[in-house]
Amino acid sequence: MYDLPHVLLCCILAVAAGADSYRAIVRFIAARLEWLHEHTDLRWRRCPSHTGLRRILLGLDHDAIEQALRRRARAALEGDAQTQGCTIALDGKTLRGSIDRFAERAALQWLSAFATGKKLVLGQVAWGSGDKDHEIAAARRLIEELGLEGKLFTLDALHCQKETVKAITESGNDVLVQVKANQPKLLDKVTVLAEQTPPAETAYEAQIGQRNRIEQRRANVWPLAPGALGAPWSDMRCAIQVCRHTEVFDTAHDEWKPRSETAWYLCSRELSAQEAQRSVREHWAVENRLHHVRDVTFGEDASRIRTQPGLFAQLRTCALNLLRQEGYTNIKGARQTVGWSERTMLAMLHRLQR
Repeated sequence: MYDLPHVLLCCILAVAAGADSYRAIVRFIAARLEWLHEHTDLRWRRCPSHTGLRRILLGLDHDAIEQALRRRARAALEGDAQTQGCTIALDGKTLRGSIDRFAERAALQWLSAFATGKKLVLGQVAWGSGDKDHEIAAARRLIEELGLEGKLFTLDALHCQKETVKAITESGNDVLVQVKANQPKLLDKVTVLAEQTPPAETAYEAQIGQRNRIEQRRANVWPLAPGALGAPWSDMRCAIQVCRHTEVFDTAHDEWKPRSETAWYLCSRELSAQEAQRSVREHWAVENRLHHVRDVTFGEDASRIRTQPGLFAQLRTCALNLLRQEGYTNIKGARQTVGWSERTMLAMLHRLQR
């Protein structure tokens, strides 16, 4: 009764227009059924029930959905000449509302590869709960499966692992990774190098007034000779120190509260100080341009979908990529516009059908 291509098309359009549950998707289809008849070759006499829709979606091959998502995202990325050598941030996220205590299932954990310049999710993979090693293995698998070349992968300190760095460099890409106390010997070597040698280049940046704060950042870069940090890290070409000093105005106490921190990074690509500063900042775009949007705008953490929650997460990713490809920066406003404007929805439909 309900052909799969049109089921998926309706679901992605519905999520882009604000639907956050199976029932909401069905309400969208019911409200737009005549419009869908007019603008597509869909010929359903009535919309499915929410249980019927749920049964259809839960029977899908999630790997096939993921591969289709990756193909579309990669085509969008490679279609832009400016993305050569672009930064791809890898970071994990937990779908907190997906925990199922009755079935004794932990919340789904999800790793995404996010092209920070285009703001597109290029791929995602789930891993088991409880053990951080699962995220490390998931990152290596996702890098291999994406099959990209010439890109700069950025990762947090959890992924400062010899095998992860080797997997990225051997794939024809570069890596920028934070170094913390989880690699104490490596961190000591980097800090000693910085103490003994002045930086080759320095870049300074300040932001005043944004989010009620004054933020100053200084990036120092040291070139690395092959083997300077030992054989396992011989692919690293520069060490980076980022010093941040932030003053936040506390309105409750009418005073400025200072905070300072220093972070260390290694990169397999030779970067200038400005490039290093920009690449480090771009990594954290995965938090405010992806994870924050999914939680706040799409209500992902609040969602209580517990049976195969990764499927609905894939629908959210498809909808988010679609909105970003249309050029929207305010995703909350974009979802409202898609739901309210038939012209905007028609543009989304045409992009989906390409």
